[in-house]
Amino acid sequence: EKTDILEGCDKNQTVAVTDNINIPDPKPIADQMTKPEVPDEVMWIAINPVDQLMQIYKKTHDSDKGSNHINVNTFTFNIVSTEGGVSVLDVKHIDGSTEEITHKDDKDYDSEQKKAS
Repeated sequence: EKTDILEGCDKNQTVAVTDNINIPDPKPIADQMTKPEVPDEVMWIAINPVDQLMQIYKKTHDSDKGSNHINVNTFTFNIVSTEGGVSVLDVKHIDGSTEEITHKDDKDYDSEQKKAS
């Protein structure tokens, strides 16, 4: 069954206290995701264990417009437990940290249109 694992979480998410949080610029990672070899509908997670920050990037593709959309959400986290190599995190969304970055797709849409005409 196709389920967005974050959809249910977003509805019940608590918001992190934002004092002294320096949110990293998501653009460099979003730029990497727009490369043609990165599949559409993919999700990447970037973790900064020192500052206890996590960013979740979700790529979607709009074939009609020839563009990629990267939705970014930033979270703080605390490690609740670690057992058997698995860490359990208490994650809180940082209010105002949701961002969408749009890029023109690297596929050559203009050339394809010219070939057809």
